Amino acid sequence: MNHPIKVSKSLSVVLFSFLLSANCISSSVAAGPALAFAPSISGSLAVGQTLSVSSGSWDSTPLSLSYQWFRCPTDQSSSCSVIASAVSQQYVITGADIGWKFQASVTALTAGGGTTVLSAVTGVVVTPATVTVAPVITGETLRGSSLATTQGSWNVNVTYSLTQWQRCSSADLSTCAPITGATAGTYVTVNDDVGKYIRVVITVPALGIYGSGSASSALFGPVSSAPVQIGSMSISGDLYENETVTAQVGAYVGYPIPTVTYQWQRCLSVDAGSCASIAGEISNQHRIVQADIGYMIRYMVTIINPLSGIIVPSNMTATIVAQAKPTNTDPPQLSGFAQVSYPLSATNGAWQGLPAPTHTIQWESCASATAVKCSEISGATSSSYYPVFGDALSFLRARITATNRVGIAIAYSRTSPSIEPRAKLLSSPAITGFGIVGLSYIASSAYWNGITKPVATQWQRCGKKDGSDCVDIVGETKTAYLMTQSDEGKFIRIKQWVPDEALAVYSVITGDPIYPMVETPVLAPVVAKPVTTTKPVAKPVVKATTITCVKGSLSKKVTAVSPKCPTGYKKK
Repeated sequence: MNHPIKVSKSLSVVLFSFLLSANCISSSVAAGPALAFAPSISGSLAVGQTLSVSSGSWDSTPLSLSYQWFRCPTDQSSSCSVIASAVSQQYVITGADIGWKFQASVTALTAGGGTTVLSAVTGVVVTPATVTVAPVITGETLRGSSLATTQGSWNVNVTYSLTQWQRCSSADLSTCAPITGATAGTYVTVNDDVGKYIRVVITVPALGIYGSGSASSALFGPVSSAPVQIGSMSISGDLYENETVTAQVGAYVGYPIPTVTYQWQRCLSVDAGSCASIAGEISNQHRIVQADIGYMIRYMVTIINPLSGIIVPSNMTATIVAQAKPTNTDPPQLSGFAQVSYPLSATNGAWQGLPAPTHTIQWESCASATAVKCSEISGATSSSYYPVFGDALSFLRARITATNRVGIAIAYSRTSPSIEPRAKLLSSPAITGFGIVGLSYIASSAYWNGITKPVATQWQRCGKKDGSDCVDIVGETKTAYLMTQSDEGKFIRIKQWVPDEALAVYSVITGDPIYPMVETPVLAPVVAKPVTTTKPVAKPVVKATTITCVKGSLSKKVTAVSPKCPTGYKKK
């Protein structure tokens, strides 16, 4: 534990004189600052290393800080003695300090007085074990050679040491790394060492007043080797005419660095004796030509360096086949619901062709189930398609295009059933009223399930009862329609739909042509005769009469001087 201690007599005199000259204290001596956090010593306890002592923390900021280093034979502060002139915050360890420990004091001075505290005692100063003759590796610089190492000579009596073999990628020591498990006095080089350097690190543990030390051998190598194949060989690429295949040599080792050469061969069978070299094909790639069709191919690789060489054959490929244009062997198939907003999906179908073809899809809309008047649906090029309202009542199919370098082929799926609109018609619209100019027809609305928008209405005028020439009556979009002279002799119907949700439906066309407006006859004026001597005779007044005409459940009243029933009606 650190405790404040009294300042030495000489230091007290100096401090007291300083405080008096600064007029900082009264005639009675005041207390110094209180310690908040004790000072500590840091640094390596070895000859030539620098130790530092921290200032500690105090309850008030000191005006000044002073230091004193002590040399101690034990952990007890009472055994420590002052090191002359060691009064800075740092101390450099010398040979005289070997076997000793250290302590430092820190004195903090404020206007109130001075306080001195001690650090903890350090460990003992040791002298590091130092190699005088570096370790030496013996053996051959060949793969598979058994290497041995000496311990080296040291400035201490070494009774035990640690060995670690290292592999270095180059002569740069920063590339050296420990070889896992290589901690014995001997080491047998392996494939991973080929072309690399080897060194050994000997570590002497601390013993008594001597610290641990390490020393490395000189670099040994590089390790040489005749070529050795350590990875599998293969051929990559498509086995079709005009394709290029590549020789994958696989991993190998060898140092000095080997040269690699190739020779491609054609083989009639898996028997290596049936293989013959292909003239001029000595790179790592081979372009398949027509002469290769019907043969298998392989390559021979030669890996050689000054120590030796190897010749290794690759496996044979499958038999080379000729290219072929895509052909469809199973047509594309459709699945899903034929209804607006529900997905339809299409498969590519099955294809043959060399090289294997790639596929694209295009959805088409047709006017009938027999694929009449089919046209592309813009942007519909995915395997799934969601029919929109505009597809209602049409028939959809998928067109698959297969492509390879030889050619292009097209196949179609069957057409879907007629695409149903999302809203289903429950009842059609109807018209009620009399077909006479000046009267009104009233439309009742059609009904659909699942609609979310208002029903739209349009009145139409037709010249023929079969509805083949009906046209919209401009502006007539309400539920009631007042007939005009333009309708006389024509037929009327209504069209109703739900925009973007339901297809248009029509009412039944009115049964009879629209009749002209019925007018009330005007009476002729009475003309006065000149007075004669004879007595005037009064002429009868012509009067209009009204009759009732019936046709089935329909009845009409006709008013005229000589009323007649319309065609098809009988007088009641």
